[in-house]
Amino acid sequence: MSLEEKLLVLTEQVTQLTDAVTVLKNVMLLAQNAAPVIEPPQADAATHEAIINEKTEVPNEPEKSSPTTNDSPPSSNESQAVTYDDVKAVTIAVSKIDKAKAVAGLARFGAKNAKELSPSQWPEYYSYMKRVAAGEIDPESSHE
Repeated sequence: MSLEEKLLVLTEQVTQLTDAVTVLKNVMLLAQNAAPVIEPPQADAATHEAIINEKTEVPNEPEKSSPTTNDSPPSSNESQAVTYDDVKAVTIAVSKIDKAKAVAGLARFGAKNAKELSPSQWPEYYSYMKRVAAGEIDPESSHE
């Protein structure tokens, strides 16, 4: 095996380890009931901008909105807890995982970008996209 071939193998192994660490980090954050910080190696700003039509950043600190582990319909108090910033952040997080999943998730709510969602849709959209980010559901699949 040539030196170049060995470097290619080692590069692939480092990429796999990096992906595994990212997955582990997200699982640990979800276990702590915090918003996951999704950092796949191939995310780019153009993807985010195309989806939500504005530049934003994913917050690095846990969100102060209601927990998303409860599958029951949101109460009126929970509805008020989800903000547009929460909607933007979860949209960006999913787009970092897979742009097609973010687009499909928005489409399920009749929107092409996060700005088109009405405030009454935010809690349900936020909860749905958190489940997409966690890998629990695939918006590109028929599941409803």
